[in-house]
Amino acid sequence: MSTLREALIRFIPENTIEIVDSFLNQHNLKISVVNDRVTKLGDFRPVSRICKYHRISINGGLNPYIFLITLLHELAHLNVFNKYGHRVKPHGCEWQLEYTALIFPFLEKHLLPDDLHNVLFKHFPYPTASSMTDHHLVQVLRNYDKKSDILTLNDINIDELFVFQGITYIKIKKLRSFYCCKRITDQKLFRIHAMAEIQRVQSSATDE
Repeated sequence: MSTLREALIRFIPENTIEIVDSFLNQHNLKISVVNDRVTKLGDFRPVSRICKYHRISINGGLNPYIFLITLLHELAHLNVFNKYGHRVKPHGCEWQLEYTALIFPFLEKHLLPDDLHNVLFKHFPYPTASSMTDHHLVQVLRNYDKKSDILTLNDINIDELFVFQGITYIKIKKLRSFYCCKRITDQKLFRIHAMAEIQRVQSSATDE
């Protein structure tokens, strides 16, 4: 069993590991599982003069199906880079084709739960830059969160107060897979991912 396979088996559905491992073995790649970030679920960094291997980092707090989809999203970036370098758009048609090709074996073998299988068929073959902008896909993926009482920024209303990482914000407006939010203490604006885990503030939410 490869080192990457041994590490990832804790984070992705067990019945998907064979296909994922076959993808990973094709590349000189390092995968890091990191603390959850506000602005992204995963990240791809290509090989460079400084670093001699490709790097993918993924938030460790994701449920197994979001982790899998995020990993495939970043692997699609890797495949595009290997074929085109920096000559194409990050989420252009080349990336869409690579991402669809990576997802297809899981759908063909029906390795995912029925609800996720069906919504992914509708999500492809023209996936968006972030899967988290597809409301139906997000709702299905949330069904597999470990905690049933989890609350995300996507769940509350515009102009509602919330606490994120111990700081109080107000939700202002949607920005694709993020929301523009205002920090209450100094009125500064921040982008926070729609799937960020938050706590609701039990008071009226008004701009000051």
